[in-house]
Amino acid sequence: MIASPSVRISGGKQQTYLQHRPGGGAYKLIVGVSDNQAANTTKDCKQFMEELHPYSQRDGATQGSSLEARAILLKKYEN
Repeated sequence: MIASPSVRISGGKQQTYLQHRPGGGAYKLIVGVSDNQAANTTKDCKQFMEELHPYSQRDGATQGSSLEARAILLKKYEN
């Protein structure tokens, strides 16, 4: 289960990702999108994370459901 109040958008040089802080501990990865994945779409990494963010904050959201949402969005916006 994702600790929804702690979900944040983060990133590096070649990717953007969502993280959460279960139990107040260290941040854990939920889902990410790399520049290479976004290159085949009409969106960039940050735009994908902005769309995925609400999915990860739903009641009962899991890493698996976030990965499914990412796959749907990648397909939806592919060139």
